[in-house]
Amino acid sequence: MIRKTYTESGIEFGCFNELEQIVEFDNWLKSTPPVLFNTLNDLRVNGQLFSIDNERLFLPYEELSNLDDYEIEILELPPYYPFDIFIDIKGTGLKDTSLKINCTFQDFAHGNGTGNVLVFDRKGAYLNGIIEYVLNSEQYLLFKQIDKINSTHFQHSNHVLVEIGELQQKAAAANAILSKILTDTSIIPLAKVQLDIEKIDDDKYRLKPVINNEESSKFQEKFNLFPSIKPEYHFRDNNSKFHVVLKDDDGSNSLKNELSKLKVKQIYTQEDLIENYNSPSKFWDQDLIDLDLFSKRVVELGIYKPKFYPFISPYKSEWIPGIAIEDRISGTRLVNIKNESELLELKEKLAEASSRGSKTFQFKGEELETKEVESFIPTFEDQLRNPSSPITKDQSDERTELNQPKVLIIKENTELLEYDESLNVCEIDKFNFECIDNLSKDIQLKDHQIEGIAWLQTLYLPPNSFPGVLLADDMGLGKTLQVLYFIEWYMQKQKQNPILVVAPVSLLENWQNEYSKFFPSPSMEIITLWGSRLRQYVDINDWESTRSKLSVNAIFLTTYETVRKQQVLLGMIDWGVIILDEVQKIKTPGTLVTNAAKALKSDFRIAMTGTPVENSLMDLWCIIDFCCPGLLSNASDFAKKYHTPQKQQNTRSVELSNQLRTEIGNALLRRMKNDVLKDLPSINFYIQKETMPRVQYNAYLNELQSVKENSTGGNDILRVLLNLRTISDHPLLKHYQLENLPTDELIETSAKLRKVISLLAEIKSKEEKVILFTENRSMQRVLRKVLHDKYNLSASIINGETPSSVTDKKRGRLSRQQEVDKFQAEVGFNAIIMSPLAAGFGLNITEANHVIHYSRHWNPAKEQQATDRVFRIGQKKEVHVYYPMAVAPDDEIKTFDIILNNLLSRKTDLAQITLFPTEQIEISREEIWDSMGFDGSKAKEKRIKTISELDRLQPLAFEAVIAVLIEKIKGGKTYLTSKSNDKGVDVIHFCDSMNYLIQVKHSINNQGITPGQEVYYALGKFKEKFNKEFNLQAITNRYFTPNAIEFGRLNNVELLDRDTIKTWLMQVSVTTNEIDGKMNERI
Repeated sequence: MIRKTYTESGIEFGCFNELEQIVEFDNWLKSTPPVLFNTLNDLRVNGQLFSIDNERLFLPYEELSNLDDYEIEILELPPYYPFDIFIDIKGTGLKDTSLKINCTFQDFAHGNGTGNVLVFDRKGAYLNGIIEYVLNSEQYLLFKQIDKINSTHFQHSNHVLVEIGELQQKAAAANAILSKILTDTSIIPLAKVQLDIEKIDDDKYRLKPVINNEESSKFQEKFNLFPSIKPEYHFRDNNSKFHVVLKDDDGSNSLKNELSKLKVKQIYTQEDLIENYNSPSKFWDQDLIDLDLFSKRVVELGIYKPKFYPFISPYKSEWIPGIAIEDRISGTRLVNIKNESELLELKEKLAEASSRGSKTFQFKGEELETKEVESFIPTFEDQLRNPSSPITKDQSDERTELNQPKVLIIKENTELLEYDESLNVCEIDKFNFECIDNLSKDIQLKDHQIEGIAWLQTLYLPPNSFPGVLLADDMGLGKTLQVLYFIEWYMQKQKQNPILVVAPVSLLENWQNEYSKFFPSPSMEIITLWGSRLRQYVDINDWESTRSKLSVNAIFLTTYETVRKQQVLLGMIDWGVIILDEVQKIKTPGTLVTNAAKALKSDFRIAMTGTPVENSLMDLWCIIDFCCPGLLSNASDFAKKYHTPQKQQNTRSVELSNQLRTEIGNALLRRMKNDVLKDLPSINFYIQKETMPRVQYNAYLNELQSVKENSTGGNDILRVLLNLRTISDHPLLKHYQLENLPTDELIETSAKLRKVISLLAEIKSKEEKVILFTENRSMQRVLRKVLHDKYNLSASIINGETPSSVTDKKRGRLSRQQEVDKFQAEVGFNAIIMSPLAAGFGLNITEANHVIHYSRHWNPAKEQQATDRVFRIGQKKEVHVYYPMAVAPDDEIKTFDIILNNLLSRKTDLAQITLFPTEQIEISREEIWDSMGFDGSKAKEKRIKTISELDRLQPLAFEAVIAVLIEKIKGGKTYLTSKSNDKGVDVIHFCDSMNYLIQVKHSINNQGITPGQEVYYALGKFKEKFNKEFNLQAITNRYFTPNAIEFGRLNNVELLDRDTIKTWLMQVSVTTNEIDGKMNERI
C-alpha cells in the first residue's frame, strides 16, 4: 500500500508490503492500484516528484499548485486551506532584532484578527486539525518567510526590516490579513533600481535612482539629502509611512556600492551618458542596476549620438574604404567611398564644414561628425591608392583607429569585436574535408555530414577565414555530430583556446552524452558552467582566477541566461570557437542576451538551429549578424528589402526566400532530410477519418448552436474553437472526469479514439512501437488508460513539465531522454504519449516507427518537429504517420478536424520554404473561425438526468449543475464563487425569502464535517461582503457521516445528500449548455 508522510518541505510517498517493509519503486506497480501508480509515475517522469534512493517519492510543497484536480483526488491530498491567515508581531517594533511573527488561522479575521481561531498542527504546508488542509503555493511561501524570520538571530535592525518587507509582499500574494503595525508602514526591500536622467544645466545631467513604486519621487528626495548611502530611507506620502531598505548593503557587489557611484560622480556630461549607454557593463552591475529606463531616457532627451568608424570592404574585386555609422536607434549604416572622385567630394564638404566651425556635415544623405571624419582621411587615401588588398593596422596611421571593427553589429558591445582584415564572404566552389582518427568506430559519417564538416573547416581556414557561420540543417541530420567533429579537428590543429557551447539547459546533458558517444578518446575535457558548478570556475570577485580557469583546453557548456549574467567575465576570454545551439534564443536585436552573445570574442562562431526563421525574417538578420556582422547590412535596410515585402500578400515568398538565400551565400548551410538522406526509409502519411458517434455529434452540434445563439468575439472565439477541438478529441472531455469512466465507454463515444484503437491493433500485430501526440493532459491519461486496459501497457507520459536535465542524481530525477530510452529498450510493441511541445527538440526516438497525431498542432512546422523525433538518422524501418479525424455522419458538415487539416495542408508548402517564418505558418484562430459553419439546428442537447451521470462530472461542472438545479427547483438566482480561494463557499443562492451559502463536494467518498465546517466558518465574511443574512447548506453527491450530521444539527448547517439530488433530477434535468452558462456566472 502507498503511505503518505508530511514533512517540513514536502510529501513523501512510500510503498509498503504486508510485512511493513518498504518496497523499491521498480516494484510498486505490483502492489499499487494502476491509477495511483500511473499518477505518481507521471509526476516523477515529468519532474514534479523526485525519487529518493529508489524507495520513496518526494513532492515538494512548491509543486502542489501545478497539480490538477484529478491528480489531487487520486493522491488523496487534503483541500487547500480556504480561510483567513492573520499575522502580527511579537516585539517592541519593526526594528526589534529579537522580533518574532505571530500567525493564526481564523475563520474571518475582520481585518483586525478578532475572528474565531482555527487550531492546526502545521508541518510545512500540511495543516492537521479537526479538518485537514494544505496551504497553496503562495500561502506556503508566506509561512516559509515567517519561519525564516522566527528562526533568524538578527544582528542589525535594517536586516529585520528587509525580512518584514518580504513578509508584506508574500502576505499580499497570499491574501493574508496583517495587523495594524504591519500595515501602518510599508517596507520596500530594495534589491535593484532603475536610473533616470535629470537635466540640471547645459550639458549637465544628474542620474537618480528609481524604484518600482509610486513613492519613487519621495525616495529620491530623501536619497539626495545625504552625502553617502544610507541602509534605509524613511518618508511619508499621503499619511502613509514608507521605509526603503537596501538588501545586501555590504560588499563590493552590493546595491549600496552601485548607488555610491551616484554620490561619487554627481554631474554627467552628454559624453559621459553616451559612454554609459554604449558600454553599460563597464560602469554598472546590471544584476543590481536596471538600465532599461536609462536607455530610453538617453534617446528621449536627444543625448544619444551615433558612433563613426572607418571600415574596409570588398567591392567589385577591389577593396574600398568607407564610414560605418553605428546607430542603436536606426541601425548601423555604411557609407562607401568607391573612388577618388567620391573621396574628393568628401574632402570638400569636410573642409567647408571645418571653415564655418560646423560640428557636422551632410554626405551621401548621412550626417557625419566633422572631427571624427577628419581622422579617417589618411586611411581612405591609402586604401584607394592600393585597391588590390585591404590595408592592415600596421600599414595605417594610428590616428585612423583601424583597430575598430570594420563591420559592426547594431547594438552595444561592439568594442569586443576586433577588426578582421581577412573577412571575405565570396562564393566558394569546393569544401575540403580533413579527417581525424578518434571518432568512435561505431559512428559512420553520412555523406551530408562529411560535406557539413568540410564546409566548417574550409570556411574557418585561410584564405576564407569567415568569422562565423549558420548551420541550419533540418532536424535529425546530425548537427551536433558535425559541430563536435569540427571542434575535435580544431583542437587537434594545435589550437589551445577553449570552446564555449551555449544551449538551453535542456540540451546540456545531450551535448555531454553525444561527445562521450562520438569521441570515447576525446582531446579535451567537457565542463558544465551552470548551476552549482558555475561557482567553481567563475568568481566575480577574482577576475584573474576566472580567466585562468576558463582559458584551459576544454569544452565549456553553459546556458543563455549564464551568458547574460556573466557577460563581462565570459567576455574576457579568448574563445577558440563559440557555438550557439538553438540560436533562435538570440533572434531579437538589442536584448541583453543577444548583446551579451555578440560581445563574446572568438576565432570562429557557429550558430545552430533547425528553424532559422520563427517570427519574421528579422530573426535571421539578427542571427547572421552574430555569425558575420554586416553581411546582411543594417537592420533598417534589411527590413525594407526583405522583412516588409515578406508581410505583403502579393509578395512571391519563394522568390524572396531564394534572393535572400543567395545574398547570405556560404555563411548559411541548410539541408532538408528529403534532399540528403537518400538511405532513410520511406515515410507515409495517412488521413484516418472516423464518423462521430451520436453522443459526440450532438455535443459538437450543441457547441455550434450556442455560437449561433450568442454573439461571439475576441477571447470567445478562442474559447469556442478550443471547445470544438476538445469535443472532437472526446465529447466527454469538457465536463467529465474521463479517467474514471469505463474504457469501453470511452472508446464507444469518441470517433478518434475508435480509430486509434484500430491503428494500435495493427501496430501491435507488427510488434512495432508508436508515439501518440496530444497536448491535453486529461486526454493523455485517457490514452494511457486505454493502452493499459486493452494492451496491458504502462505507457509513460512526457509533457511540458518533464525535467530538462539530471541536475541532482541523488534524487534520481529522470530526464526526458532517459524515459525515452526506457521506452525504446522494451522488446516488441510499446507506446509512449507525448506533448508536441515537449518533443520540440533534443529527443531521438528512432525505435518507434509509427506516429499518431491525436491532437493536431496549429503550426505545421512544429507538428513536423514532433514527427522528426522518429523520422531521422538512425531510423531503419518504414515510418507511418497517422492523422485520426472526427467527421460528421454522411459528411453533412465540415468538422473542426477537417477544416484544420485543410488549412494545415495549404500551409505545408510554405513550411518547406527554406527561409520562411515558421510562426507565420501557424494557423490563426481567425482562419479557422472564418472556415467554420455554425448551423447547429440539428443539435440535440445532452441532458443530465441521473445521479450516476453527476458522479462522472468534473468537480467544477458538478458545482454548476447544483447551481442550475437549485435555480430550477427553488427559484431565485445562483452564482458560483471564484474557482480558487473561495473562502469555503462554492454557490451563493439569492432568494426573496432567504439567501443561502452553499458548500458543494463532489467525491467518491462519504463526507465528514469538512463541508459543514467550511461554510460555517465562511458566514461572517459573506455577511459583511453582501450586507445580507444567509442560511447555510452543504451538498454532496455522496452521503454525510454521523459526525457531519451532528455538526450540521448543532451549527444550523442544512445537509443535502445524494438522495436529495436524485429527487431533484426526477423533477428537472440539466443540459450541458446550462452548465456552460452557469460556469461563466461567478462573483
